[in-house]
Amino acid sequence: MRIPGAKYLTTAQIVQFMTGITMTLGVQFYGSQCDSEASRFALAGIQLYAVGLIVLFSLFFGTKYKKKDGKGKKKD
Repeated sequence: MRIPGAKYLTTAQIVQFMTGITMTLGVQFYGSQCDSEASRFALAGIQLYAVGLIVLFSLFFGTKYKKKDGKGKKKD
């Protein structure tokens, strides 16, 4: 069963993870004035997890949505 717009949903999820990392980078660099070291450490763990999700979702996107030629090989 094909889900309409699944390709766009996957793209939106990748963008969401990238946006989350980008928006929280300021806390990592300037957070010592208003955040504790423990919370910045936890945030770093979440950011690292998000990087892993970006990799996994990108691999899924490449496998699932890249067009294939007639010989079963992926087109570039």
